[in-house]
Amino acid sequence: MNHRTAQQHLLDWRPCEKNSSPEQEEALRLVASDPLLAAWFEAHCQAQADIRSRLREMRVPEGLKTAILSGAPSVGKVVRPNFSGLLALAASIALLLGLGLFYFGANSDNEVKAFRSRMVGNALRNYRMDLLSKDLGEIRSYLAAAKWPADYQLPVNLEKVTGWGCARLTWQGKPVSMICFARGGRPDLFLFVADQIDVTGSAQVGSVRVEMEKKLSTATWVQGGRFYVLSVEGDESLLRRYLP
Repeated sequence: MNHRTAQQHLLDWRPCEKNSSPEQEEALRLVASDPLLAAWFEAHCQAQADIRSRLREMRVPEGLKTAILSGAPSVGKVVRPNFSGLLALAASIALLLGLGLFYFGANSDNEVKAFRSRMVGNALRNYRMDLLSKDLGEIRSYLAAAKWPADYQLPVNLEKVTGWGCARLTWQGKPVSMICFARGGRPDLFLFVADQIDVTGSAQVGSVRVEMEKKLSTATWVQGGRFYVLSVEGDESLLRRYLP
């Protein structure tokens, strides 16, 4: 279960409920290990408590029950609505919605960062290549046969670099292709390709984004429904030679 799914299940959870669904129980366990989700959940519960409190404070107009039961068009005594209470309730609901939107946005951005960090962290360790080959065509065919992302589009200058091999990785159970390139006879360029829908927040990536990650220069971009991360052992100027 990822963070977004956990939040969806927790939106329906109430502290007063004795029984929780298996999905909610799993989401609650995730809260205990995720500070960002825990902060959202605390704010969500507080907003729910505020809404319940506001609803209890609202007074029913005098004679309303009798008027409803009798079908009378009006109530004998005119009671001015408690607009301050209604406004406070509206504010509480707006706060809850705002926190949800904030969490979704923050979580989306964090998942992109987490994906990049995980993949680049792999690049710093010794890889067990599933296939060693200098032929980029053979690498693509191998990944396609394994049903890993293989319809990637290489930037023009990256197509000119000799291949080294590839590995089949995963992200939250979804396939990620890693293609390794060798400049000067040593592997130092790593391209990671995932389906765009498998990385929450990748749709927010517009133009190529270049950042440092674990002492490597990295770039992220989206193209043709695929989410790309390229990393290189070198500075940003070296990386930009191989970007779209």
